[in-house]
Amino acid sequence: MFKKLAGTNKVQENITKVHAAIDMINSRLDGFDQKLAQTKDAMSTIIDQVANLESNKESSLYEFKKTMEEIKDLKQKLETNVNALVFLKDNIKKNLVSDLKTQVEKEVKAIHSETIRYFELKKDINESALLLKNFNQNIVKLNDISQEIKKADFELNKHFQNMKAADSEKLNLAREVDRLQGLIARERRRRN
Repeated sequence: MFKKLAGTNKVQENITKVHAAIDMINSRLDGFDQKLAQTKDAMSTIIDQVANLESNKESSLYEFKKTMEEIKDLKQKLETNVNALVFLKDNIKKNLVSDLKTQVEKEVKAIHSETIRYFELKKDINESALLLKNFNQNIVKLNDISQEIKKADFELNKHFQNMKAADSEKLNLAREVDRLQGLIARERRRRN
């Protein structure tokens, strides 16, 4: 009897499991029904939109053609502007090259004249250095001569001192002679 009860319990459990599975399937089916309803709504919306697109097709096609014409006009204007820019670029390039060439020629002339002045200045500096060297040599010679002149001047000074002393001596002697002559003349006068 327990075996029968145990078997019925198992059957009962299996039935419960089957009911649970059926409930799960039913809930899934409900979910699918809801999704199907949503899909039907979405399809209906899409069909409405397609119908709207069909109705707007003619106006859209007209707008498209109009836009294409505007794009063609803009393309033509753009090509014209691009051609003008290319022409302008070529003119600017020619002018820039010409101006640059002129500036470079001016700079080259300026550099050339500066180079000539540099070499002339270098020549003048070399000549001045040579003159300065000669001047220094002449100053050395002049110093040597001045030393000799100083020596000669000293000798002349000595000689001058000697001459002065001799002149003084001569003067004294001349005075003595005058005095003696005066004495002799007095003596002669007295004797006479």
